Amino acid sequence: AVVSTQSGHYGRDIQTYLRMVAHKPGPLKQLKKSHKHGKHKSKGVLSVRSKGRLGASRPGGKSVSSESKMGRKNKSSQLRKVKQCIAAEHKRELGGSGQAPICVAFIPSNEDVDITQLLETLQGHGDTHNVTENGFYFYCKKVKKRFHFITAGKGATLFQHLDVVKCADLVVVVWDQSSRMDIILKTCIFAQGLSSLQHVVLGHEVSSDREKVARNKNMTEVIEGLFNTRDDKVHYIDKAGDVGPMIWGMTNFRHQKLSFLKHRSYMLSSEVDFQKTSDTAGTLQVMGYVRGQSIDADQLVHIPGHGHFKIQKICTAPDPLRKQKDMFEEVSLSTQTSSSPTLDMESPVDEMDAEQTWPTEEELLDAEQNNKHIKRVPKGTSSYQAVWMLSDSENSEDEEEDAMIEEEEEEEEESEEEFEDVDTESQAATEPDYDVHFDEELEAEELRKFREANEDEAFPDEIDTPLDVPARVRFQKYRGLKSFRTSPWDVKENLPLDYARISQIANFNNIRKYLLKKQLKEERCVSKGTYVSIYIENVPLAITGSSCSALSIFSLLPYEQKMCVQHAVVHRHPQSELV
Repeated sequence: AVVSTQSGHYGRDIQTYLRMVAHKPGPLKQLKKSHKHGKHKSKGVLSVRSKGRLGASRPGGKSVSSESKMGRKNKSSQLRKVKQCIAAEHKRELGGSGQAPICVAFIPSNEDVDITQLLETLQGHGDTHNVTENGFYFYCKKVKKRFHFITAGKGATLFQHLDVVKCADLVVVVWDQSSRMDIILKTCIFAQGLSSLQHVVLGHEVSSDREKVARNKNMTEVIEGLFNTRDDKVHYIDKAGDVGPMIWGMTNFRHQKLSFLKHRSYMLSSEVDFQKTSDTAGTLQVMGYVRGQSIDADQLVHIPGHGHFKIQKICTAPDPLRKQKDMFEEVSLSTQTSSSPTLDMESPVDEMDAEQTWPTEEELLDAEQNNKHIKRVPKGTSSYQAVWMLSDSENSEDEEEDAMIEEEEEEEEESEEEFEDVDTESQAATEPDYDVHFDEELEAEELRKFREANEDEAFPDEIDTPLDVPARVRFQKYRGLKSFRTSPWDVKENLPLDYARISQIANFNNIRKYLLKKQLKEERCVSKGTYVSIYIENVPLAITGSSCSALSIFSLLPYEQKMCVQHAVVHRHPQSELV
């Protein structure tokens, strides 16, 4: 009513002001929930941010998959099935016809375990071939698998056990009732690498099932405590009938190949023959199955404990485990001298490589231009006079050095005031029997060492110029650097000449990948699983004294025979008696 009594002009302004003022909600206002569009940005947010701009496409970038969720699940399922089929096919081929037999190495848990009785029991459950005192080939008709059972023999050394384990597809530790384990042997086997592991416990027939269960439980706890695993199979052999389940367990196991065996070919010998060609060496003939990768006649081979050797030729031989031997065709591959690598471990050294050649005219001109120093000198100064004039920076350095010398002299004067003169002759005379045991040469030597120690402590990075030898001769092996940070310095400049014999590889990882991916020529290779006879030349006579008949041979990759520098950290085993 008050507003209406006033003029119309003021009434219209108040009404306009009330319309412009918005309502301010209080703290109890109900907030509406925002739309949940997921973790991705909504179309509205993207359109606001882009403002009509189109994103630049990266050439060669990873394309975004337009498949649906069901399509992606189906694709992953198909890939999984393919991997499973490959693994199942590899498991079927392992030890089958046309492939190398499954190599099973028997290792005793301690020196009192006798493995010969177990090997004799195994011979009665299948067909055997090439029987020796340290192993034989075995074919089981029930599982249709071929095996190669080997052992290092009675009283074998630690390295002979390791050589047998290195080539084995499956390692079987044989236990007796004492449940003792050679800790050093176990540690060395795990340090070298282990493919697959199982256990066999030899025992006697027990009177009741309760004693048998208790014995098996105790042995299982001991094995799990020593090897820290529960996945390894444990077979208990109380009678001849228990060998069947053990053979079935050796057929169905998870095959894990060592990394250094995946990219090279290797062979475990079944027969070895040596033909003497000279007083110190001869030709070694090794027969066995090719394992790992295909082998080439131009490759070098390594025999553990004896060194690297060249292959003379490779001849295929009849498979001892195959019945149809009439269809065999012999193939012989000889070494090609043009493409075969050499046995030289050291690189050739060129003694004239370090000699300095006379520089060319272009190099002299570049050196003159790079060595020009511009100084600010008075007018009328010649170039010869300008060389002897110091720049402002050099003058400032000299002034700082003079100031430091003056400060040191003042400190020496202050330190002299703090000390007093002491008569050492009168004190020495008062000491009893000082002159009786006095040695003038010993005292002079101790005094010289004392002065050198004090001088080295006071000036650790300085050395006096000798009086009897010219300075250019005394310090000719040193070189002055203007700056330790910016001056050029060749780290290989003063190395001994023997370091040049070491082969150098610019990029080790790339060379390694290239050599591992490089495929060998098919016409020059013998495929894996073939029974062959390899002739190795220039083998020393010491190899004939090897007590273990199972000789292992490994092929070498290119440049693997070269000498290199390797840094390693060696830890002493707690039970080792070596220092």
